[in-house]
Amino acid sequence: MTAPQHFPLEPIQPHRAIYRTGGVVLALLVIAFAWIDVPVIVWARENHCTWWINWPELLTHVGHATFWLIFLIGGGLLLLLLKRPVWGMRLLHAGLAMALAGLMVSAIKIITGRYRPMAYFDHGLWGFDLLALQLKHMKNSFPSGHSCNMGALCTALWMWKPRWWWLWLIVFALITSTRVLVVTHWPSDVLAGGYLGLVVTLLLYNPLGRLLKVISPCRSSIDR
Repeated sequence: MTAPQHFPLEPIQPHRAIYRTGGVVLALLVIAFAWIDVPVIVWARENHCTWWINWPELLTHVGHATFWLIFLIGGGLLLLLLKRPVWGMRLLHAGLAMALAGLMVSAIKIITGRYRPMAYFDHGLWGFDLLALQLKHMKNSFPSGHSCNMGALCTALWMWKPRWWWLWLIVFALITSTRVLVVTHWPSDVLAGGYLGLVVTLLLYNPLGRLLKVISPCRSSIDR
């Protein structure tokens, strides 16, 4: 799928990209569950206190949703009021995608009940307690909410500036990797959260594009 050059006037076909990547991501999740999660998190716990500066603890907070939701949704609404619909809808697109994906993450966490890494180290608990429907912190590891936020944001950034895809990928990897380095999430949690953010952002694009056309039907009057 090629990213559109002017949000959100050019429709995209998100289902094609999702179908192409969904199977690969699912296979990677299975591989991570079986062979990667435990060795990586054990390494992270053994080495997380050896950094000269504990940069993972500092950087991991960038993925928290509160600031981004206020900035993106609030800024988007303000720009719409100032009659800057394209940039207003760009910010709204990222903010609403992050909010919707966050709600989905919360629901999945409750349903899957995956034990966090510290439950593994402290109590020997690993895996899922499906349909336990509990809100306990130690049983809401899957998927990573921070990674979902960054997945939504970086996908939106890619759609705005597709030539800089490599930069958005580095930003996503750098921030989301801290969730593992601070021993808060398994690698598969990070992968699942990031992919969920990507999917929701893609699927939300066309509906918001139609909304902008209703708000500003005359293209010549829209800022670029």
